[in-house]
Amino acid sequence: MSKELIIQNNRVNVLVGLSFFVMAFVVGKARASECEIVQFLNNKSQAIQVKRNSCLSNDKVSLGTSFVISSGGRLWLKVNATEETDFQLICQNRGVKAVQVKYYSPFLPWIKPEGVGKCDAWVNNKLSCDEKNGAKNTFICAIAVIKRPEYLQVTTLERTTSVKMRNMGQVNQNMEMKLETKPANIQAVTKAIQSEVNLCRNLYNANQVVNASWELDTSGRVARLSLENSNLLRAEFLSCIESVVQGFAYPRFSNNVMFVTRF
Repeated sequence: MSKELIIQNNRVNVLVGLSFFVMAFVVGKARASECEIVQFLNNKSQAIQVKRNSCLSNDKVSLGTSFVISSGGRLWLKVNATEETDFQLICQNRGVKAVQVKYYSPFLPWIKPEGVGKCDAWVNNKLSCDEKNGAKNTFICAIAVIKRPEYLQVTTLERTTSVKMRNMGQVNQNMEMKLETKPANIQAVTKAIQSEVNLCRNLYNANQVVNASWELDTSGRVARLSLENSNLLRAEFLSCIESVVQGFAYPRFSNNVMFVTRF
């Protein structure tokens, strides 16, 4: 079976890039626990109120959960597709009124906006809705398949203090990975971040190059971040990139690392 399937349901046309066994895996997860499917990325979302969520963890959501996205707010969701890839979805409210989005299905595209005007069908993994007053493209969403960083693809670790993890680094006695500050390791992280930035770019139809630099401390936290501020760049696009960099799942390096790249 092709590794790229196109799901068409209620005029939804979303490229999911899944094989049959992955779909079966997702169905199994849905039957086992609906709280283990969609993850709410609070650290990358903005101005969101979560309602009717019956899951105990704040980053997990149950069917029927509603997200109220304030004007200018952004919703960011993730679903583990395989051991190597995730689905990520971003929705942006550009309107003047709050929009309610309901998690109504464990299958793509998972969500349904409510209280907006006319919504087009999903095309090229994107959705656009107009306000009831006629304002165009005031609510937009985009979905992408994101390859998980290699250091997050390992699910079981050998119990040793010097096992190399796919030539990326090693684990210590606390099973905590430490990467050496080698150019190859830094480049691997930058490449993984680029995939999420591309989702931001697709959502906002942004073509401009962004110069970025930031420092990562040994705890995996971004200490300083600088993004090129140009009049040609929309504030919402820069904000999305900032959320990607700040909220990325970094490995722990042996020393502070300075990233300088162009997105």
